[in-house]
Amino acid sequence: MRVEVYRQKFKLLPSFKLNNTSNGENIYGIIRAFRASPVEAILLAVPTTSIESIAVALAFADYAKDQLYWSRDLVFLFVDGGTTQSADIWLSAYHGQQQKEGIELIDDELEAHGGTFIGAFGLDINGSVFENVEVLHGMINGKLPNMDLFDLAVLLTEKAGAIPTVHKITRTRNHFNFRGAANTFLNGIISLVYFQNIYLDHPQVILTWDSFFEYQTKIFLVFKIKSFNELEPFTAIYGRYGINAVTLRANKKHSGPISIDLSDIVKIIEGGMRSLNNLLEKFHHSYLLYLIIHPHRFVPAALYMPLFGLIVAPMFLPVQNFQSQKELYVNGFY
Repeated sequence: MRVEVYRQKFKLLPSFKLNNTSNGENIYGIIRAFRASPVEAILLAVPTTSIESIAVALAFADYAKDQLYWSRDLVFLFVDGGTTQSADIWLSAYHGQQQKEGIELIDDELEAHGGTFIGAFGLDINGSVFENVEVLHGMINGKLPNMDLFDLAVLLTEKAGAIPTVHKITRTRNHFNFRGAANTFLNGIISLVYFQNIYLDHPQVILTWDSFFEYQTKIFLVFKIKSFNELEPFTAIYGRYGINAVTLRANKKHSGPISIDLSDIVKIIEGGMRSLNNLLEKFHHSYLLYLIIHPHRFVPAALYMPLFGLIVAPMFLPVQNFQSQKELYVNGFY
């Protein structure tokens, strides 16, 4: 079994964001399913700006091409520049959709296709030794991947010996407190409202009355800065195509007794790809709308949506009062 490798060349025409024409190139490889017809596929996407992510993807591809248990196509995508725009260009061509204005493809169609994507993983690695692996799960327009995929990434990270984090807040399975949960819950609301992962510079701020106003100032500052930035991670665009995706971000370790290396990241990816390969059906049983407050705890929509309803409900009371006064006026009481 070999890896089929192809290129997708495209050109970005001048626009209000880009003064000059620029060329780009996405590279993708496909390992065909051995045990079944290629109806479905699993995607592994890495940015071309991260040499460590490329190394992990190539190491896993070299291992996976000799295995005979794959029942779904494995697609490896090397995203030009690691931007959501480059990923969107490739996904649009893969699904046969028309490209957006300002984008010109050198080749009209992709040379090869795989099956329908049932799930995707992204890698964003910086360094060779790590302590924490952050699971990024935010997607465009507030969409979220199926929670089973998020839980899978968390469990595989722990199995590899690393500490999973969410919203840049680290919690182990046996360490949970209200203050940390409140910080993470607030970051989750920000991510949902602004359609992207938004983080505080110092998420471990203690929630006291003295630091409350400073904390709120930081939040609004993040609103101002992040609202005009590109979505991150680059897998955020996958939600537009109905693909459940999470990105594993590992940054260089600075201190601490726990550490894993690139070989452990390869094991995490292998476990995730094999888990998706063994799925009997698509994700549908778990939650699709939730807020993560801890790698092992979440708030479903059934709990926090009534609170929003209570906030909005008083707005209708003046309307009802105005309607009652109008009826009294019409009936001649005024």
